[in-house]
Amino acid sequence: MCLAVFQHAGVNRLDDDALENAWWNNADGAGFAYIRDGRIVVRKPFFKYDDFHDAYVNDHILYGADSPFIIHFRWATHGDNTKENTHPHIIIPGRVAMIHNGILPVDTPVGAKYSDTVMFARMALIGRKEKQIMSEHFRKEMGKLIGTNNKLVFLSAAGDVSIVNEDEGHWDGGTWYSNYGYCHMYGFGNAAHQHTPAAGRGVVTWRGVPLKTSHDEYADEYVPKYAKNSADDADSFEEFALERELEEQKEIDRMFADKLHRDA
Repeated sequence: MCLAVFQHAGVNRLDDDALENAWWNNADGAGFAYIRDGRIVVRKPFFKYDDFHDAYVNDHILYGADSPFIIHFRWATHGDNTKENTHPHIIIPGRVAMIHNGILPVDTPVGAKYSDTVMFARMALIGRKEKQIMSEHFRKEMGKLIGTNNKLVFLSAAGDVSIVNEDEGHWDGGTWYSNYGYCHMYGFGNAAHQHTPAAGRGVVTWRGVPLKTSHDEYADEYVPKYAKNSADDADSFEEFALERELEEQKEIDRMFADKLHRDA
């Protein structure tokens, strides 16, 4: 469910393979933020890969040596594909921006206009002071509130970063990732199925590891359990499908984590 990325200042930009995998796994809108002249700059929304790629590469060349970056690729589970629902979200104008990966514990009805992240930011984040948001105490308490399936990344204009549930993601050099969705093509999910070329579906490989995560096989396995039920079960199926897709994503991530560990 989405990919959140943090990069320290001075690290290399994400390479094109990582950008393409991240985008096509989460093609419901992307954005990024960095610091310029002592203020947070948010660039969003991007709904076309080439537009995102060119903007990120150009801005990283200009500002990446001195500024950290936060980057987000959205897989829409709640809310429309709009600028407001695209990350990063501005928590304090010019001072603090945030990105999120997961599904937050807020009441967001199926078909709602706004995402769970937008609703959560309005209820729990906007209106707080920068010092509080960036504190270690807030990070720990927020982790307890949202649970380990969620990760939040806050970037301040002072250049500080706070990653809630940091240990649930992983570091590769000076870059932190909320999952392994930049390493490979999952091959399932709304955005991946709609936008990935046919050659990218079905059995794909990464570093020689075969992946069998066809969206069609996923649908054949789970949809019949609900297809004959009444329309009242539609919401239940959507929540069920999201949970199963998250479980499969985690299982693939575990496989790649083991693979990377063995290769190290």
